Amino acid sequence: PSGRARASRSNQRRHAARSARRSSTVASGAPAAPLAPKALLRLGESLDKLGKRQDACLTLNEVGIRYPGSDVAADVAARQQEFACP
Repeated sequence: PSGRARASRSNQRRHAARSARRSSTVASGAPAAPLAPKALLRLGESLDKLGKRQDACLTLNEVGIRYPGSDVAADVAARQQEFACP
């Protein structure tokens, strides 16, 4: 791959890592906050982008356990199917 492609992948990984940290902070720091289910969804997506699909699936499963019927339930189900979560 070209230097530009490597740099782009590196930037994507850095962005995913920052997003994972922010989402984790929101979800753990304010679990009752209205944004918490969406933060966990974003955390799951970020973990997948970082190559941590098993952790992503576990995180997505937590949304259903902690926030059944949340407004992101359809998005979570779509990601679980996309990631082939058990």
